Amino acid sequence: MTKLSVLFLLTENYSRLEKLLLSFTLEHKEPIKRGRHLAQIMGGKAQRIRDNVKEMLLSDNEKYTELLSIKKVVTENLVSGLKDEDFADMYAQTLVYGLFVARYNDKTPKTFSRAEARDLVPKTNPFLHKFFDHIAGASFPERLAFIVDELCEVFAHANVHTLMLSTSVKLIYLEKISHKSPRPCYPLLRRFPKRI
Repeated sequence: MTKLSVLFLLTENYSRLEKLLLSFTLEHKEPIKRGRHLAQIMGGKAQRIRDNVKEMLLSDNEKYTELLSIKKVVTENLVSGLKDEDFADMYAQTLVYGLFVARYNDKTPKTFSRAEARDLVPKTNPFLHKFFDHIAGASFPERLAFIVDELCEVFAHANVHTLMLSTSVKLIYLEKISHKSPRPCYPLLRRFPKRI
């Protein structure tokens, strides 16, 4: 006969447990060493961003007017008749790919954030720069900020210069986000007119 272990919660130890759990989660994280692993994380985060953007567009909530105005600019200047689902996909890919490029240009390997990314995206593309002003801004939707901050944390633990040597980063990421075989990346940053 085996004995069952029982866990008793002692309310006087809640704060101690909370500190212990927080300390554990904030400890040094293992660096990402395989391009395939990073690509899978990037694809998963992009899917979460895409799904949230689709829901936000459908909600007609006044909190998301900035997102709607970005879609309007894209529709008027890049892809007419753009469906919400396609816009959400483009938005997510541009965001994740832009963060990756920013991290690639980062000279401070121990830290990475949305604000830092805004300063690191190439200034040669005004739309991309404005897009990252949106991402780093105070009005950026909290439900997206949480996901993007998680991805920034992942990038902080990845040497993207080394991982770029692996072609699997690009191919697996594209496969994961598109649910199809790898196709050329369709981010806004490559196709948006310079006049914006």
